[in-house]
Formats: sequence, C-alpha cells, structure tokens
Amino acid sequence: MDKEEKARLKAAKKAAKKNKTPWYRNFIDAYKLVVKVFPWAAYVVWGSCALFLVLGIVLAAVTGHWISWIIIGVALSILAPMVTLTTLISKAAYRQADGIPGATGGVLSQLGRGWITKEEPVEFSRDMKNFVFRAVGKPGVVLVAEGPGDLSPMMRAAAKQVNRTVSSAPVVTLYVGHGPKQVKLEDLRKTIKRLPRTMTAQEISDTAQRLDAIKAGAMPIPKGMDPAKARMATRSRIR
Repeated sequence: MDKEEKARLKAAKKAAKKNKTPWYRNFIDAYKLVVKVFPWAAYVVWGSCALFLVLGIVLAAVTGHWISWIIIGVALSILAPMVTLTTLISKAAYRQADGIPGATGGVLSQLGRGWITKEEPVEFSRDMKNFVFRAVGKPGVVLVAEGPGDLSPMMRAAAKQVNRTVSSAPVVTLYVGHGPKQVKLEDLRKTIKRLPRTMTAQEISDTAQRLDAIKAGAMPIPKGMDPAKARMATRSRIR
C-alpha cells in the first residue's frame, strides 16, 4: 500500500468517524420528540433522575457503604430516564405522524417479516388526501384506508380488485382515524398483528405477485407526491 492509498484510507476513516452519530444525540433527539408530544414527560424524566440519585445518597449515608450506593444511585438515575423515553418514543412518533398524508404506509412498512407491503397506495383521491394502502400477510390481504373524506367507495374498489384477482384470499378492511369504527394510527400495527392467521408463506407470495401484476395498468400517482414514503420519526429512538 503506497502513501497515496494510506492517505485516502485515513481520510475515509476520519470522514466516517465524523459522520457517525454519537449515542447521546439519539438520547437528545428522543427526549425532544417525546417532550414535544407529551410535555409532562419532562417532569418524569428529570424527576426519576433526581429521585434515584437522592435515594442512592440517602442509602449510602444510612448504611455507610458510600461507594456502592452512590454507584447504584447514579446508574439508576441514568437508566430510569432512558427506560421512560424508550417506553414513550414509539407512541410519540405515532402521535406526531397522525394526520400526515401517507402515514399509514409508514406503519405498514414496519410490519416486519412475513408481510409484503405496497410502496404506494392502491387507491387515492384526486386531491391526494384520501388513500387506501395494501399489505399481504398471514391474515390475508389487509386494506387500510386513511383520509378525511368518504373512504367507502375507494375501499370497495380496492376490495373488488383483490377479489377479482385472487378470490381465494381473505380480505380485511381497516379505516385509520378517531371515529367509533376506526383504528388509531398508533394502534394500527398492533391491530393488524392480532388478526387471525389463515395463509401460508407460499400463499402470501403467490397472492402478492398476482396483485402486483395489475400494477402496470393502474393510474400512476402524480409526480412530486409519494405519500407511501411519509415515514414517522422513528429514527430518533435510543439505540
């Protein structure tokens, strides 16, 4: 390896180190997001920190074991806020994304292994405010509608298309919102995960492929708008 290659390697390592996000930045980002959505969380975070720190000092004074109890108190005062933020970060991210066009697509993309989701809505209104997204998994074909308008016609059209293409696949319809028969965005993933499982992995793959085959004839989404890529701010989690 000559001097020029060594210099390039050194510069690459330096740039990678510079671009690497410090662990505390994840903590700060998570704290900002949680407090923005849940202002009371600031009192819980700092209150629990102070509580365990004081508790460690008190127990150290009572028992006489200063070093051990101080270490335990400091550790718990750091751990308690992190546990609080870890518990609230996902809920805060969902709350922040609630109402953003295409947020449902972000939730479906996080269903994980065993699910095949669409990168774009299968039905959408002309004003790009109402959407129907699709996911294929063990419960069957799950259609999820979101938007402020009348979603019934769009949902019926999407369900009819599925039944016409793969009549053997179960079709589940869900509506995202805050109405009596709607599912909150923050509860959508949990609701889908609880659906009865009726399809095998091979059936999931075959169904998704047959549904994707009709994509070419579908009306394209207008340029400049990709609601399926509206993702929640979940990258600000504590790692």
